[in-house]
Amino acid sequence: MSDRNRCKVCDVVRRYDIESPIGEYATVDEYLVARWSGAARGEAVGYRTLTGWINKRILREAYDDAALSYPGSRITDDYETLQGDDELARQELLEYLDANGVDATRVVSDFVSWSTVRHHLKDCLNAKKPDQSASTDWEQESVDTAVEQTAEKTERALRALANKGRIRDGKAATIRVRVELECPECQVRVPFDEAFQRGYVCEEHAPQPAEEDHAEPASGGGAG
Repeated sequence: MSDRNRCKVCDVVRRYDIESPIGEYATVDEYLVARWSGAARGEAVGYRTLTGWINKRILREAYDDAALSYPGSRITDDYETLQGDDELARQELLEYLDANGVDATRVVSDFVSWSTVRHHLKDCLNAKKPDQSASTDWEQESVDTAVEQTAEKTERALRALANKGRIRDGKAATIRVRVELECPECQVRVPFDEAFQRGYVCEEHAPQPAEEDHAEPASGGGAG
């Protein structure tokens, strides 16, 4: 692959020397395609799962370089803190990492987005799934795409407003975009991801799941 065709995923894989965790795949790209297509572990995963995997590997490699231990679920916990909404916890973790030899600002800036992983698979690697079945989570991926695009457009607008002095600290602001769904009956609000996982927005006012009709068909024969 020429440098002209490289994307951010290509760069961070090379910078952090990320390798395939499974020996049967010679490169991490082969592993990513196999997981996305379903060839690895028997079940296809989406872009968001692969995005989290790559970013956690970035964090792990950065910890290794700084000789910082990560027992148990620390990598996952720290990643969720760095990506979460608790700004105080996030800032405390950033300061802790900086004090312990991890260039936290660089690491976070190296995290890849969902849309970048999609670009890497489809454009850099020309990967294709063998069967696009109705069971894929294309609906969730469509919402994720809209969120990514909104965040990117907002970031560009903030930079422009900061340059004009309209929002002086706009460049330093953290952009949080999420889709919320509201029950029309009681105005309960939940994030889209939560509704997607549990299958409803409001349990009280959601229609009941359709039950299969187990009634036996009527007999076609009449009385003799």
